[in-house]
Amino acid sequence: MRKTDISPYTMAIIILGATLLTGVGCKDDAVTASNGIADEDVASLVAAAIGSGTSTAGLTSQIEDAAIVLAGGSLPKTGGTSSPMLIILDTIVTRTRTGNYSYAYTFHLVFDLVTTNTLALTWDMRGIYETPRLSSDDSAHAALVVSDLTTQTLRFNGTYLRLGTEDFKTRENWRVQTRMTSTLGDVTVAKATHRITGGTMTVMLNGEASGGTKFSLNAEVRFSGNGLAEIVVNGKTFTTDFATSEVVEH
Repeated sequence: MRKTDISPYTMAIIILGATLLTGVGCKDDAVTASNGIADEDVASLVAAAIGSGTSTAGLTSQIEDAAIVLAGGSLPKTGGTSSPMLIILDTIVTRTRTGNYSYAYTFHLVFDLVTTNTLALTWDMRGIYETPRLSSDDSAHAALVVSDLTTQTLRFNGTYLRLGTEDFKTRENWRVQTRMTSTLGDVTVAKATHRITGGTMTVMLNGEASGGTKFSLNAEVRFSGNGLAEIVVNGKTFTTDFATSEVVEH
């Protein structure tokens, strides 16, 4: 049998070609966050979800409503209880700002004044919002525990789930369907102002964009205490003002 000599250069070309073919054959079909959705778009979605009553009536606005009750305000009582030290409140709240949002959500509050001096707070929300960058039709469910009721600073912990269909106005016919699962960590709220003063929120965002592109990634919200928050996405930090829900990269 005739022996064929292969030069080192030819062998290198063969190996390189085999490597490229292997890479094509084994390519992962999963869509990563880096090509599924831009980091700034993720920050915009998170910012809209936490906006205040002057922008999107998001999480911060809903927490303010709860803080008003805890600071001495009142909600209509529709639930009953046999224990004088267990207070149950239920009410439907509507929030509308022309050109910005229209929401209806139900508060369910259970005060346990005997054992732990805490409040179990849940609400379900459904509505729409508009910002210069986004329009959305979404819903949310919050399940929070509020502690430190006897102090001047309330402490919120728990989960916030938000489902939405968002259209990006800056891109033609670009729509995303999202599921945002968030966990609040020691988010503090001043009784005097009803405003968030600190704490964090971790966010898991899953979604699908126009054309079937899927994405999944984590983000973190760091509340600054002055109507601002930092949103960290893939190592990039964006600042958002609750009053506008706009984001600016550092």
